[in-house]
Amino acid sequence: MKYFLECSFISTFESIQKTGTYINGSTQRGLSMYTYGSTLGRTNYPCYYDKDGYHTLVRPYACFKPNSPARKLLDHVWFTNFVEHVEKEVVFFLRTCYPDKKKAKMTLFYMSLAKKVIPSDCRICGSCFNHMTVLGKCEYKEGACIKAHTDELDIITALFHVGKPESGGGTLYYSGSSTKKMGELIHNIAFEHGRLQIGFFDTTLHAAEAWVGIRGGINFNIKKNVLKFFQNKTLKRYYLQYKNAGFPENFVAS
Repeated sequence: MKYFLECSFISTFESIQKTGTYINGSTQRGLSMYTYGSTLGRTNYPCYYDKDGYHTLVRPYACFKPNSPARKLLDHVWFTNFVEHVEKEVVFFLRTCYPDKKKAKMTLFYMSLAKKVIPSDCRICGSCFNHMTVLGKCEYKEGACIKAHTDELDIITALFHVGKPESGGGTLYYSGSSTKKMGELIHNIAFEHGRLQIGFFDTTLHAAEAWVGIRGGINFNIKKNVLKFFQNKTLKRYYLQYKNAGFPENFVAS
């Protein structure tokens, strides 16, 4: 795809990154993060009210609401085709490569379910992914790294890398289950521009080794809590109230 060629990826990456919602505290991961799609992250509004009180609603990120700059950019045919290709690669990986066939089958079910129950306003380009994160700004860095972590809310993750580091930047995978019990380094996947890594990052401890140069990524995933929310017909009705009102601030559904 010409937009992510080594001669053009920086301008493409910057165009996407500047329209996203910046995540406060994202520098704890070693670089800035910008999000797109939908979230159930804690906030006062929008919310819904029931017999147990007030609760947070799933919502599109501000940058991802209809007619927003990010939405207009990501809805372009070239980006929609890119996301469709990523989704197909995930399906191929699960059907033919992943050794745990039971888990692969269940994940394929969740991917299909996400497209059925999560509204298109909350998914990336009509795909099963409800969440996308742009990692970094494609700036030249010396000694940057991403510390070991898991992404507990992710059902499945597809991570697309762009960049041209002069050294380092590989993805590290550990045998342990937490940062306190990291275990042994079991894989170091060398950085390669255009490489797509697919896996279960909710249980796989991973990191990025220190690098010098330009390194960025685009992460696609399905959030467990968003999928669970929309499986509940009552909660989905609250979301539709919010949508039909035009996604206003300070909204309370009931």
